[in-house]
Amino acid sequence: MSTKRFEEAQGRFLAAHGIGHTRTRWLEVDLGAKVRTQVLELGSGEPVVMVHGGGGAAVGWAPLMSRLEGVRLLAPDRPGGGGSDGFDYRGVDLQRHAVAWLAQVLDALELESATFVANSMGARWTTWFALEHPSRVRGIAALGIPAFLLDTAAPFPLRLMGKEPIGRMMMALDPPGPTQARRLWKMMGHPDAAITPELVEVTAALGAAPSFPRTFRSLLGACLRLSGGAPGMSIDAAQLARLSMPIVFGVSASDPFGALEVAEAAAELAPDATTAVAGIGHLPWLDDPDAYAEIVRALIARADRAVSHAA
Repeated sequence: MSTKRFEEAQGRFLAAHGIGHTRTRWLEVDLGAKVRTQVLELGSGEPVVMVHGGGGAAVGWAPLMSRLEGVRLLAPDRPGGGGSDGFDYRGVDLQRHAVAWLAQVLDALELESATFVANSMGARWTTWFALEHPSRVRGIAALGIPAFLLDTAAPFPLRLMGKEPIGRMMMALDPPGPTQARRLWKMMGHPDAAITPELVEVTAALGAAPSFPRTFRSLLGACLRLSGGAPGMSIDAAQLARLSMPIVFGVSASDPFGALEVAEAAAELAPDATTAVAGIGHLPWLDDPDAYAEIVRALIARADRAVSHAA
């Protein structure tokens, strides 16, 4: 899906956060159709896989990536995100799709296991993967309320956008551009100070990519109903109880996708989970990347201790 406009905007967003160069890798993943996946790679050391949310891009991790030294950061673009190929989610089993994509990404990167940093839909995908392949997930830093954690769902405009032809009409009436990008980030709970020109530019470039509208609308349609999450989407109490690896729910107190109390309840249900509160909005590292770098480093240390103890 990569376009010159997005590539240039991606480079400027990375540079704005002090990242002059990342190693860019291209993987081919078989999801019934061959889908190219872009992976941004930075640093060396223990592998940390960063999985962005629905409608996002790997480059959104840049404020955090620039502050995490001593580890090998691997940020793949989920299908339809960033530079990766688009995907039509109509009729797709999302759980099978998510597990297959992550398994193939790790295999292509020659990783037996990794620590995961994930946001929103990326956290939903990571928990599915962790439930099916627990030995490959050393720990999870879920930043922002994970999609469908317990009784949560997306804000109503996103639920509406997943319904056709309403979603197509909504996108036509609100085409990608700076105004739409700023409105989107405000809906995600972020203040003006966090909505930088570079963030606006990369968001608008992503939205203007030819395959993005179909991917995003079909993903919303697959995982949402007007009343909330589709059947099978919830990260419920039984699933949380099976997630034995170290987990931190790093959340803000102003996340429009779910209240702080939801993260606290989830942490009580998982065997080795904690919460940490910092930042603003649904992507809280945008507002306080230093705090979230500390949260992630602490999770990596917990995961290292757990692996050493198990050995």
